[in-house]
Amino acid sequence: MRKLAMALALFFPLALQADDVVVLRAARLIDGTGAAPLSNGVVVVTGSKITAVGSNLPAPAGAKVIDL
Repeated sequence: MRKLAMALALFFPLALQADDVVVLRAARLIDGTGAAPLSNGVVVVTGSKITAVGSNLPAPAGAKVIDL
């Protein structure tokens, strides 16, 4: 969870507009609940808020995709 928070802090400066969409993709994603890691994890960030987390989620049109 700390690594995800650190990645978000590094990749998302305060200058992002509310409608900017960034997709983070990772081979494995740990959600911090104690559940098994997700394969092909995806985090969708709109503006400065995480709007979706899951496995194999499609990237919204026009989103910047970052492969971790």
